Amino acid sequence: PHLQSNAHRFAITGPDVPVEPETALALNMALHELATNAIKYGALSAPDGQVIIEWRSDPERPSLVHLIWSEAGGPFVGRPSSKGFGTRLLEKAFAGREGSGVRLNFAREGVRCEIIFMAKFARPAMSVGAAQASQMDPPAFLPTPAELGLGSQGV
Repeated sequence: PHLQSNAHRFAITGPDVPVEPETALALNMALHELATNAIKYGALSAPDGQVIIEWRSDPERPSLVHLIWSEAGGPFVGRPSSKGFGTRLLEKAFAGREGSGVRLNFAREGVRCEIIFMAKFARPAMSVGAAQASQMDPPAFLPTPAELGLGSQGV
């Protein structure tokens, strides 16, 4: 809703980048978490705050994409005293995947988050029958409730 009603507060630039479904899910979760925090505590909690989202291919490794979320014009931002749900989610969603990672900076002028992930490149199609699909494990990149500090009760 913020993007539609406050489009002037966003600058979004970058080329089309194909991604695997698992990466799309991780990016969706990450951007949702960043937006939620920007609304509650960051740039989008202030009338003149702005969010800049940009991405580009890595010049040395074109299969890697760098997405940068930057906030400006919001209240003073300080490093939290402990890692909360959002920080753990961001770190775990992209951990352990080749070349992927997250750099989170709580700069005075606003949060800056760099997410590095792999673009999807053409490869041979894989066919999975219905019986095989029902037995497949969930994507391994998703953090468990325990890894997110939620204990065994889940969400």
